[in-house]
Amino acid sequence: MLRDNDHSFRGNDYSLGDNDHSLGDNDYSLGDNDHSLGDNDHSLRDNGYSFRDNDHSL
Repeated sequence: MLRDNDHSFRGNDYSLGDNDHSLGDNDYSLGDNDHSLGDNDHSLRDNGYSFRDNDHSL
């Protein structure tokens, strides 16, 4: 019976290996967030053009 318990512990080690792969997926999602920040920079540039339009109205 003790030998059977040893095999169950080995099964737990494989489940931990799966968790490592899920962390790898999280890294890719962070990369997507960086691209969204780049889009925000473009929106700030658009606001800069709107300020120039206000100068023409003066």
